[in-house]
Amino acid sequence: MGRLGEDAMTDCPRMIAGVSLENHSLFYQLQFTMCDSAVFFEMPDGERVAMVRDLEVDQARRFAQVDRAFCPASYPPEGGPPADRDLGMALSAVEFLRRNGWDRVAADRSLGLLYVDTLQRAGITVELDSDWPGALRRMKSEEEIKHIAASQSAAESAMALACEMVANASVTFDGTLEVDHGILTAECLKRVINTHLTSMGYHNAESIVAPGPQGAVGHHHGDGAIRTGTSVIIDIFPQSMTTRYYADCTRTVCHGEIPEELQTMHDAVVAAKAAGIAAVHPGVTGDAVHAAVCAEIESFGFRVDTAGSDEVGCFTHGTGHGVGLEVHEVPLLSKGQGELRAGDVVTIEPGIYRKGFGGVRLEDIVVVTENGCCNLNSLREDLEWL
Repeated sequence: MGRLGEDAMTDCPRMIAGVSLENHSLFYQLQFTMCDSAVFFEMPDGERVAMVRDLEVDQARRFAQVDRAFCPASYPPEGGPPADRDLGMALSAVEFLRRNGWDRVAADRSLGLLYVDTLQRAGITVELDSDWPGALRRMKSEEEIKHIAASQSAAESAMALACEMVANASVTFDGTLEVDHGILTAECLKRVINTHLTSMGYHNAESIVAPGPQGAVGHHHGDGAIRTGTSVIIDIFPQSMTTRYYADCTRTVCHGEIPEELQTMHDAVVAAKAAGIAAVHPGVTGDAVHAAVCAEIESFGFRVDTAGSDEVGCFTHGTGHGVGLEVHEVPLLSKGQGELRAGDVVTIEPGIYRKGFGGVRLEDIVVVTENGCCNLNSLREDLEWL
């Protein structure tokens, strides 16, 4: 049942510990959600072992992707188990390693200090395996890609609902937008997005709904009234309650007459996103994809400047990032980043922003294939949503 090839084996057990409901690497290995602490070992011979609470053993044996599952009582610490369950799990992990003749373990980067300290006090050397299981999680399987595509489809449906609400709102005497006899605010739009996604089975952290000048402030989540003739950057990143896989989708909408500067920004971002997607293929570096996007933006007369500007629109961030069990994963598409591989799932999300004015950002998710990439998005990308 192992995920690793022989060339990736170590000469000591590998270990992840924590709560699989929260620890993405532990969930990835077990493919089983628990609310209590558990320990996963991958032995040098490839055997996959899980230590879970006694109440979870039967379920873990049925559903977790392990060869063997047992509870801490199988490896009781000297003096009996403490009242602190997490400490008890760590002490039983020590006993498991001792009884199997191991005085050394390789841990992933999420291993908590409680486990590290308990292991070290018992004379067990703890080494960091910084690439495990991150390198495995990076290369998405067909099933994982289907999960991400489903999440992205849900995000697109929420995005369409939100953008159409902005586009079809009424205008009050002072230029603010109104729906159902109430002012349309960023907070209102976020509630609509959340309600829609929850009904579809998705958790949704606070979406970005950044109207006007707020859109030029990096990851400003947005607040207050939305006005006609201004940009509204909407960034939605829901997580499936079932599969745990994320989506990440951004569009920009404008109600009413579109300012010339905003339209030029949008034209540049559309072209830059297309250039970025065209540049994606196995072996190309994240640096090169980012450079292609930057070149397109500069060809429209805008700048690439992380500090931003109140005089001319600037591209102020990287081109994209990996997506999976976390909304931000490796690899990165930005200056100095390395090669892409088939199976990577990444965002392409150029943006142009001017302080005091606003901006435009568009974001798709693409899957790196053997011959290029496949775009998981089909949603329109224009500013008008009437």
